[in-house]
Amino acid sequence: MTEEQEFRGGVHVVRRRGDVVHRPVSSAAPAIHRFLRHLHEHGFHGAPEPRGFDGAGNEVLTFVDGEVPDALTPDLRTRELLTTAAALLRGLHDASVTFRPRSDDPWLLPVRQPAEVMCHGDAAPYNCVVRNGSAVAFIDFDAVHPGPRVWDVAYAAYRFAPLQGLGNPAFQRHIADGHADLYEADIRYVRAHRDILRAAF
Repeated sequence: MTEEQEFRGGVHVVRRRGDVVHRPVSSAAPAIHRFLRHLHEHGFHGAPEPRGFDGAGNEVLTFVDGEVPDALTPDLRTRELLTTAAALLRGLHDASVTFRPRSDDPWLLPVRQPAEVMCHGDAAPYNCVVRNGSAVAFIDFDAVHPGPRVWDVAYAAYRFAPLQGLGNPAFQRHIADGHADLYEADIRYVRAHRDILRAAF
C-alpha cells in the first residue's frame, strides 16, 4: 500500500500518494488541466502534469519534488532564487501564448486586458517549488487566468523581492540593480501601453 503524506497549504489540504498528489477541485479544474497539458506539450515543464480526477472528486496531479517555502526567509533572499523564479515565470508566459481559452472557461479570476498570456495569478514563494536554492516549478494554478504579463510580473516582484523585512546585503543590492535584462521587452511594452495597463488594473 502506498504511504500517504499530507500537506496543509493556505487553503487546501493536499495528499501525496506515490508520485501524484490529490487536492480539492475547483470549478475551473477542467480548464486548468487543459492549460497544464498545453504547457507540457509546448516544452514548459515547470508545473505539475494533470492526471485526471479520483473517485472522491479530487484532482490528481504529478508531484514535483522539492521544498515549498511558507515564507521568504533570509536564506531564500538570494540572487539565484530571484533570477530562476523570473526565468520560470517568463517561460510559463511564453509557453502560454499559443493557448486558446474557451469563451465558457470558468476562470476563478476575471480576464484582464490585454489578455496576451495566461497569468499564474499567484506567483509567490508559497506556490514555488525550490530545489538546491533554485525555483524549478510553480504549483497551485487555481488563480490562472488570461491577462497581461505585467500583472504576474508585478505580483511576483512583490512576493519574491519584498522591499521591507529582513534580508542580506547581496540580495538588497540585487533588488536595487533591477536586473531589467530579464524582462526588457516587457518593460518596453509597459512604457508603450501605459494607458491600457492603467485601465486593466
